Amino acid sequence: MVRKWCEEDRLPIRYYYQENQGKHVACNFAVAHSSAELFLTIDSDDTLLPDALTTFYDEWHRIPDKEHYKGVCGRCIDPETGKVIGPPLPSNPFDSTPQDLRLRYRHWGEMCGFNRTAVLREFPFIAPDPNMRFCPENIVWYEIGKHYRERYIDVPVRKYYKDTGNALTGRSTNRSAANYYLWQYGVNNLLGYWRYSPKDVLKHVVGMSMDGFRTGRSVRTMLGDAHSAAGKICLLLFMPVGYVLAKR
Repeated sequence: MVRKWCEEDRLPIRYYYQENQGKHVACNFAVAHSSAELFLTIDSDDTLLPDALTTFYDEWHRIPDKEHYKGVCGRCIDPETGKVIGPPLPSNPFDSTPQDLRLRYRHWGEMCGFNRTAVLREFPFIAPDPNMRFCPENIVWYEIGKHYRERYIDVPVRKYYKDTGNALTGRSTNRSAANYYLWQYGVNNLLGYWRYSPKDVLKHVVGMSMDGFRTGRSVRTMLGDAHSAAGKICLLLFMPVGYVLAKR
């Protein structure tokens, strides 16, 4: 299929192949080789709406000071009902960071957006374990959010097929190995959001010990991975809950 598209010469396509090492590794490779200003990925079971790219393009060019922004995010719709997933944004457009949107304003709706390629080069997806085939993307989005803002718009751009799994009840050794780093990031960076969204912060605290036990980490190792005194205390207090969930 790619060979045919290249032969048609309607778009400049450079095709690279590498063995499957996970989406995060593929994204890092693509970003390193991309000559485009903006970068967008979707999963194989997702569908962009017909005017999605036009919507992104137009909104991006409405931002006067782009160097402080990482990109634009639009809304997703349920393909069965056609309804937007989640509540309305606090305003439209709404300029914020991913962690503020999710934890301070407690907006849970699924989003879809693009990023500046230069920003993704600055903050590549982590690969702490070469055997990991999955990297929780929020680790990167939250880290970028410390330095750049994002524009959110109440305009549908993608059909989204919901994942019915639950991070605190589903059991997968590979997923646990990856999710440990997401929970660890939350314990080390998101405790300050406790006053806005205690449930979500607690999810990171419990999840870190749960997936820590599932992947064979010792209590000493997990406490060492929490970098602050507050993080260590929270982790230790809720470690019995994580232990019980790990054994379910």
